[in-house]
Amino acid sequence: MQIRYIGHASIAVDIAGKHLVCDPWWNGPAYTGQWWHYPTPSLDPADSEAADFIYISHGHEDHMHVPTLREMSKQATLLIPRFRDSGMRDFLRSLGFESIIEIGHGERRRIAANLHATIYINKEDSVLVLEGDGRTIVNANDALHASARHVIDHFCDQIRARHPRIDTLLLGYGGAAWFPNCIQITDDVGYDALARERVFAQNFAYIARRLQARMALPFAASFVLLEDRLRWINDAKFHCASPCDELRQQGAPQIQSHFLMPGDRVRGDGIVSAGGERPSADAADAEIKRVFALQISELRMRQAADEPRLQRILEALQDNVAGRARRALRRGDRLTCRIDLRDVPEVSFLLDATRDAASIVRCDRLRLAPMVLTTRLAILEALATQEYGFESISIGYGATLQLRRRDLPLRNSLLAVLGRKPLPPTRLEGLLAWMRHPARCFDVWRRDLHWQKLALQMRRGHVQRYNDIYSTDPERWSPLRDAPLPVRRQA
Repeated sequence: MQIRYIGHASIAVDIAGKHLVCDPWWNGPAYTGQWWHYPTPSLDPADSEAADFIYISHGHEDHMHVPTLREMSKQATLLIPRFRDSGMRDFLRSLGFESIIEIGHGERRRIAANLHATIYINKEDSVLVLEGDGRTIVNANDALHASARHVIDHFCDQIRARHPRIDTLLLGYGGAAWFPNCIQITDDVGYDALARERVFAQNFAYIARRLQARMALPFAASFVLLEDRLRWINDAKFHCASPCDELRQQGAPQIQSHFLMPGDRVRGDGIVSAGGERPSADAADAEIKRVFALQISELRMRQAADEPRLQRILEALQDNVAGRARRALRRGDRLTCRIDLRDVPEVSFLLDATRDAASIVRCDRLRLAPMVLTTRLAILEALATQEYGFESISIGYGATLQLRRRDLPLRNSLLAVLGRKPLPPTRLEGLLAWMRHPARCFDVWRRDLHWQKLALQMRRGHVQRYNDIYSTDPERWSPLRDAPLPVRRQA
């Protein structure tokens, strides 16, 4: 058995005579040019040309990267979670992959001789457990470390009950969210970005202790942002203590840990380093400016107003706003937002929407509005014309939003009105979905019912409630380092 770290959330696993690649992303940036690899991925020709299996944990672009998937062998079998609908499966088929295995929550599949795969679904993300060559590997990527503590405990209990010996745990430790990183509340204080990163590192250590993994490897945070206004997020990541240090501070010396760098390999119980080390914040900033000098200069350029392109974007926005405001807004909501283009400074749009009437028009940059969304032309075009374009903002940091605290709940409604993200189904649409795919819908309904039960337990106090790590008030973030492991009651 061998695990090779490619970069970000991409790993290659050689196990039971098969070559498996997880969450491939290495061919270009993600989220409309927002995310760039750092450090540079370490590839082997077999990753693209001879993979037997490809695991896609969820549909975010840094895990399901279309340019990378296009260059991979279509003879590979895809392993994907069986989500609420078949959209992910159908999209992957459109790329040319014919052999696709969907695995439901908690389902164990024999995918090859002496090789089994089990998937655990957390909302729209998933955890993969591989069993082969007498070893158990858990790839949790982004699925656990950013969850609430009672959710973490629930999944750790499920995994431990069925996989009592975990040899290697691969787990994310970083965050990626438009809120709160790119939200500026004009009538309130900001928040401590480092505190949020510390919480994720503490969750990494807590999960490793809960699962009693023999080896815990942090990964899935090897990207940087190049825009001048966003590079402070890079600094926050590199200034934060390593999750490996956090694991030692929580008192788990029996768990072997190593900060993965591209090219590092895990062979059995040993780690073969490729020679790289985690860079300091200053060293990383200097290297980013050197390696990505051309991309940074292009982002600083101002574009001439391309009127035909601007008109197409405006028409797409008008269609979206007119068709989505009634479903995306609640009764009594009023959404008034000016949209400024950072790279075309003479162009702004004004959105004014309620449930009953909505419009978006060109306006003057000096037009006052209670909400101001600032973005680049390419990001706004993706939001207006692509079904998943909203992720360039919601995950990729593609815009800054200034608003009052009382308008904070409208931030998601703003993206829903402007973009093409699928809205929650109506009752009729839900009924039609049940009729088309009754087995899939029943499986999702059963999981949702369990989630509602967990939430009810939390409200009633049967599960200790932990503070929301996305709070804009740093004083609400409780320290998790000394949190005791829950004691499992005997039946």
